[in-house]
Amino acid sequence: MIGFAVLLIGFILTLGGMLFLGQVYSCGLSIGTSCPADVTARFAWAFPLMIFGGYMILLGGLATVAGYMVKSMLSCKDAPPVKAL
Repeated sequence: MIGFAVLLIGFILTLGGMLFLGQVYSCGLSIGTSCPADVTARFAWAFPLMIFGGYMILLGGLATVAGYMVKSMLSCKDAPPVKAL
C-alpha cells in the first residue's frame, strides 16, 4: 500500500513539473508578449519536480510489484510443492 502511495505522489510531482515547464515553453514561444516575472522560478522548479517525481514513480512501482508478489506467495504457501522431473 505504501508503494502505491509513493507511485501516486510521483505522478503528481511529475505532472506539476510538466505543468511548470509547459508554462515556461508557452511563454517562450509566444513572440511579442511579456512573460510574468516568475518564469525563471517556474523553470527552476520544473526539472527537480520531474526528476524527483520520476524516481518516486520508479520506486513506488517496484515496491507495489514486490508487495503484490509477496502477498501472492504467502497466499499460496499451503499449495503442494512442485516436483522436479
